[in-house]
Amino acid sequence: MEPIVLWQHKWGLTFHIPWYLFLGGLAGGTLTVAALADLFSGTRERLRDFSRAAAYVTIPAILIGGLSLTFHLGKPERGFAFPLFFT
Repeated sequence: MEPIVLWQHKWGLTFHIPWYLFLGGLAGGTLTVAALADLFSGTRERLRDFSRAAAYVTIPAILIGGLSLTFHLGKPERGFAFPLFFT
């Protein structure tokens, strides 16, 4: 007797989607930490440096996560052409 629910890979054998989700969360977290550190830094140079470093981590996380999501598509060129052909 076969089970009713079969094990299926929803995301295929690649790990693009989990990486996208992880890097999106990392980018959101580091940007929040950077904003809070900048808000409360005042004259403390150490917090200002920490804020700058956290903000610099955000940019590559967004770029790599976006590329990971784009390459998960069957045809990645569609993702790159999206801003040109919005509809």
